Amino acid sequence: MTSTQNVIFIYLVNFIINVNPNPVDNGATIETKQLLSILRSFSKDTHRFLFGQHKATMTGCEGGHSPYSIHKRNNHTSWTFTEGQVNIHSEDKLCDIKDLTGEYPSVIGFDLGDLSSRSLAIQKYLIKRAANRGLIVTVSWHMRNPLNGGSPWTTDDHSHTNLSHTVRRLLDGGDNHLKFKQVLNQAADFFLSLHDAKGNLIPVLFRPFHEMDGNWFWWGTGNRVQNTPDDYKRLFRLIVHHMRDIRKVHNLLYVYSPSKTNDKENYLQFYPGDSSVDVLGYDYYFKAPFSPAITDFQSRIAHIADLAKSKGKSAAISEIGITSSGLQKHHRFWTDHVLTQILSLKNASISYIMAWMNQCGAHSDVVRVPYRGHEASSEFLKFYHHAATIFGSEMKRISIVPQIVG
Repeated sequence: MTSTQNVIFIYLVNFIINVNPNPVDNGATIETKQLLSILRSFSKDTHRFLFGQHKATMTGCEGGHSPYSIHKRNNHTSWTFTEGQVNIHSEDKLCDIKDLTGEYPSVIGFDLGDLSSRSLAIQKYLIKRAANRGLIVTVSWHMRNPLNGGSPWTTDDHSHTNLSHTVRRLLDGGDNHLKFKQVLNQAADFFLSLHDAKGNLIPVLFRPFHEMDGNWFWWGTGNRVQNTPDDYKRLFRLIVHHMRDIRKVHNLLYVYSPSKTNDKENYLQFYPGDSSVDVLGYDYYFKAPFSPAITDFQSRIAHIADLAKSKGKSAAISEIGITSSGLQKHHRFWTDHVLTQILSLKNASISYIMAWMNQCGAHSDVVRVPYRGHEASSEFLKFYHHAATIFGSEMKRISIVPQIVG
C-alpha cells in the first residue's frame, strides 16, 4: 500500500465508522448493515465511487480457455463459466476487467432469471467467491411472467395468454398470488443459502423488477399488460414484506431503479416508499451517436443524489453504458461521458455505478467494458487509474470496520 493509498484507506475507514446504518429491515445482519454503511459513506463523498459490472466473472469476451465454455470470433476468445466448473471447484480466474486492470470490479452483479437449478448453482458459487474477495454483490431479477412462464420482455412473449394487469393478479387477492409466493419462496431459499467462508450470510443488494417505467418488461407500464404505478408500488412492498417478514431473509438491501424519469416527481411515480427502499438507483444508457446530451445525464444524477440525501438513502447508477456497440467508436466513453460528468457535480454523490455484462459469442459481440486488446482499453485504463474510481483490491481494506451492534 502506498502512502497515498494508506491515507485514503484511513479516511474511508473513519468515514464509514461514523455512518449510522438504518436499513428498512430492522433485523438485518451485521454484515448487511456494514454494507449499507459503506454505501452511505460513498453517498456522502463527492470524490469517489465504486465501480461494478454485471456477471463480471460469469461471462466475458477475451482470454477464454478450458474448462470454460469458449467461442472464437474476430480474433478473440469469449468465455462462459459452466456448471461443470462448479462441480470440480474450478477457480473463477477469468474476468475481462481483471485481465485488463489487474483487479476485479468492486461490485459484481447477478440475476435470478428463471430460477433454474443450473443457473442458480453457478451464481451461488460465483457469489461466494466474490464475497470472499470482499466484493459487493448485487442481484437483479429478469423473472419470467408467472402467469404463463413467458419471457420477461413483453415483445418476446408470443403466447396467446391474456397478460392484462399481470402485476395486479400477483398481489394479495389476485388469481396468481399463491403461485407468485411460491416463486418468491424459491428466491428466498437462494438468498438464505449464500454463506461466506466464515459461515455468515452474504449481504446482497437486491434490485427486483427494475426499469418499471419502461414498456419492455411485463412489470412495466405503457404496454399491453396495463400495469399502473400503484400496482408496482404494491408489488415491491409485497416482495420486501415476504422476504423480510415472512421468510426472515435478513441479508438484503433493496434497490429501486427506474430508467426514464427526468425529474424528481417522475422518479417517485413508482416509488414504494422509504420503508421499502435502501438505495435509490437509476439505469441510464447513452445512445450512439451520443443522445441525449451530457447535460441530461448530469441533471438526472443530480436529482437522484439530492433525493437520496433528503431521504437518508444511498444513491447509485445501477446500470450505465452506451447502446449499439457505441464503445467501438467512442473509446473515451468511460472517461468523458461518465467519470468527468459525475465529478463535475460538486454536490452530487454516487455510491456505485455498474456496467452491464460483456456479451460475446459465436454470432455477435456486445462490449460494455473494454477487454485487454480492445480498441478502447487504453482509455478505460485512464478511468481505472483515476483516484475517484474504486475497484476490487480496495474492498478488503474498506470492509475491515468494527462490527455494528444492534
